[in-house]
Amino acid sequence: MIRVSFTKFLDFVAQNGEPKATTALSAWRQSNTPYDPATDYHRRVRQTIINYEKTQNVPDWDAFIEAQNPKKQKNFKDTAERYVKWRKKTNEIQWFDPPKADWSSSEFQISVNPELGLVLDGQKTAIKLFLNRNKLSKLKAQMAGLLMQQALGTNNEGTKFAIFDVKADSLHVYSGASEKLSYLLVGEAAHLSAMLSAIRQTD
Repeated sequence: MIRVSFTKFLDFVAQNGEPKATTALSAWRQSNTPYDPATDYHRRVRQTIINYEKTQNVPDWDAFIEAQNPKKQKNFKDTAERYVKWRKKTNEIQWFDPPKADWSSSEFQISVNPELGLVLDGQKTAIKLFLNRNKLSKLKAQMAGLLMQQALGTNNEGTKFAIFDVKADSLHVYSGASEKLSYLLVGEAAHLSAMLSAIRQTD
């Protein structure tokens, strides 16, 4: 059983036609490629944000950005500025360790790993960071919340789940799924499983 990234599955759900097959092939190749931290640019900024919230020590963002690949510095600077802007709008925040678990289908697993555990206005909220340039669609945000609820909700009663579109300055807090969205998750998971099974047989 292969691992499919959280965001790649959201991409798959939102696509139609051949782009779905392209994403399935990408997920297959990614699962068979050794992890290289040198190319995982988003992880660096995620970890800096996590450390910030856990320790309450404001990072030296200028030094962090300066230490990155020059081609990535503009993007990192934009991400940092937008996160800091959102952070200033929030009231007092407390940290808790966010829950993590796997969500499984027949051919793949998704690591459901919200990076931030923040008490926002008295409410424990586990937050997945979305750092892509393209705005998070309503469908992706709802599906992200449903995945987190299914994987983590049973053992974490009283915790809200959310995905934070940093570039759009938008925190999407999950408030429940419609029956149709629940069916869509089942269908899209089966669709991706069927594609991965076919790729496995021809690879």
